[in-house]
Amino acid sequence: MITELKKICETKEDVDLTNYNTYKLSSVCYAITFPNNTDELAKIIKIAKEYKTKWFILGNGSNVILPEYYDGLIIKLNNFNK
Repeated sequence: MITELKKICETKEDVDLTNYNTYKLSSVCYAITFPNNTDELAKIIKIAKEYKTKWFILGNGSNVILPEYYDGLIIKLNNFNK
């Protein structure tokens, strides 16, 4: 799955999410991806569903409590439509 996601947009594995949430909670995710537009977002979600992988859309990371480890895909929208 990661190889397919990397063909679409920036994707990283086993990422510390401390800098992606305003509470600076220590959390690690299986993978994080940074789509640039709605087409990439749709492709990412389709791939996650094909692999039966949990996914979560993260905006600015405010008011979010993250688990110590999230065994799914975080879709981060900070590059969206730049």
